Amino acid sequence: MKILIVDDNVTSRHVLRVQLEAGAHQTHEAQDGEEALALLKRVPVDAVISDLLMPTMDGFRFCIELRKHPRLSPCQAFRFGALGRIQRSLGDP
Repeated sequence: MKILIVDDNVTSRHVLRVQLEAGAHQTHEAQDGEEALALLKRVPVDAVISDLLMPTMDGFRFCIELRKHPRLSPCQAFRFGALGRIQRSLGDP
């Protein structure tokens, strides 16, 4: 599975990348929502794991913008915060 990790904290991105790659996933990284949208226009992924609180474009705005793009919206988006808890975005249980 190709997964995009979006977080402004380089250490958090690294830890998540190592865990995902240990599970045989291919990863890409972005430091905020704006960078993530630009990357997604070039590189298709199956899922996105995004922090919520980031500069430039936070995780909330990123998920809203992601759903506006027909080519990008089919990918699954998840969000996580400082507690490390991962949840599906946009009202999914």
